[in-house]
Amino acid sequence: MVSTDEDVAREQLRLERWPVESDEKMSDRTKCRVKRTLTDLDTEIKEHNKQLEDANQPKVEMEEVIAAQLYTGPVSVLGCFRSRS
Repeated sequence: MVSTDEDVAREQLRLERWPVESDEKMSDRTKCRVKRTLTDLDTEIKEHNKQLEDANQPKVEMEEVIAAQLYTGPVSVLGCFRSRS
């Protein structure tokens, strides 16, 4: 999850709270998502890109990582509801 101005974004989406992984679906709470700043995420991407470069693989871009997190995370639920309304 990428951290932004959470209260403003949440209110714009008319959400009481952000979606979270439920205890029944994610009993091991150490595997839950943690909030990361874009700076922290960029540092992690650079580290992984070094490994990819050493393996002669294409690098990943920030946009790809953010899109993957949104698509696979609890925020994807919002897209499902939005498409139905």
